[in-house]
Amino acid sequence: MLTIEHKAIHLYREDAYRDYCIGVDVYGAYQPASFIYLCFEAFKDACAEQGLSLVKLPKPPTQYENKMKDFPWRHERDVIPDHIEPRGLILRINSDEDVIVAQEALHRGRNVLALIPSGAITIWEHSPIEQREEMQQKSEVAAMKLGISGEDWKIAINFSWKQNIHWKEIDVGTAGRLFVIHDFFISDGYFLENYGFSLENHRKIQSLIESFACFKTNLLRLSYRNVVKSWPTGEPLTIIIDIVNHGPNCGEVTLRMEIGPEFEAISPLERKIRSLQSLERTSFALQLVPRVDGSFPMVVGASASLENGSSCTVHSNQLDLTVRPALNSSQRSSAPQDDETLSRLIKVFQVFHDENMRAEVEALPELARIDARSCLNRIRTVTERIVFNYIDSHDINCRERTLDVAIRALRNHSPFSNRTIGYLHTIRVIGNLGSHATDDPLTDVDVRILSYALASVVEDFMEQNGL
Repeated sequence: MLTIEHKAIHLYREDAYRDYCIGVDVYGAYQPASFIYLCFEAFKDACAEQGLSLVKLPKPPTQYENKMKDFPWRHERDVIPDHIEPRGLILRINSDEDVIVAQEALHRGRNVLALIPSGAITIWEHSPIEQREEMQQKSEVAAMKLGISGEDWKIAINFSWKQNIHWKEIDVGTAGRLFVIHDFFISDGYFLENYGFSLENHRKIQSLIESFACFKTNLLRLSYRNVVKSWPTGEPLTIIIDIVNHGPNCGEVTLRMEIGPEFEAISPLERKIRSLQSLERTSFALQLVPRVDGSFPMVVGASASLENGSSCTVHSNQLDLTVRPALNSSQRSSAPQDDETLSRLIKVFQVFHDENMRAEVEALPELARIDARSCLNRIRTVTERIVFNYIDSHDINCRERTLDVAIRALRNHSPFSNRTIGYLHTIRVIGNLGSHATDDPLTDVDVRILSYALASVVEDFMEQNGL
């Protein structure tokens, strides 16, 4: 979902109704259901259908709210995290301060929906008419500074609620797009029968949302259709990825997916996407195999490029997965392992032609008793040398000198079994854990598991005359 900062009161009916009750109980104002025209919960839901998530920035509580902090309405919902950069902005134009905020957002490439505060000014009936006229004049002056002018956007006090919706886009020459509409036109009142709802108004609101969801720059949004929370190791997993074009019409796009090192891709990570119109969507299936158990980010990101060389931004949330032990193994202790002296591994290396590597392996049992993490890292280093020796001697194309890429090259261009490829990934991932400071407990059991895996790998290499 693309994040849209919502600065206009009220995003939820509950918050608007609370203010309505305070107006009736405290001020004695006559406000028949007027809160309906001051909240945007239905508009928020309609935006979600186009991939827009309306959220708000956290605000410090008032002194009264601090005293009432245990009440449920004090809970902040849909607050923007600090690390999220909003793609758009919705706010009422009440003063020059709002103009500055809107202009800054437009120059940063955000789409801005500027609300003429007709509903907000009219509904506050407890305010003196002079005060409301002052608010009206201040808002109109601010709107003109933003480029909004004309009688269509003049604030009307005491207007009829059942009006036909009209909105427009104003070209202000910025990286972002500016849209303007009266605030009550997108309020909950225009989604309810017997208020402002009509089929024509509903179509106009949908048209506004679709335009607001299109940006001047190239932008693709990825979403995951069949998200799962957990999956067993070694079992293929298929994720359907939907792609939506939130930018202008574009030609062919080359999309590259980025996955976590704990997973092996069994389908291409690079895809050619046909030309897409604005808001057009397509999809493809991504197949992965988790190689080790634990909680890992499965899809960590994506990048894209257009055939004409233009840049293209890709918005994709990180997709996490909890990987369980294999279906035929309920716990780690049941995994195949060497004995405490690593006798199987040492025996396999007895016939190894590289004396230096044979000496390294013979020193592993003592290193395991001293430091399991260092021993795991050493096993990974030995494995890396074996793999690259094979790749170099057999002229296998390997685009990067990394173990992950090398293992994939072996899988595509060699006769090794899937079991051997899986053992290599296990050694790579667990070996990496041994070389980095993590909270994962690593013991001699992990050493014996990797020792068994490396011994099996070397045996397979020997069978293929690779060593």
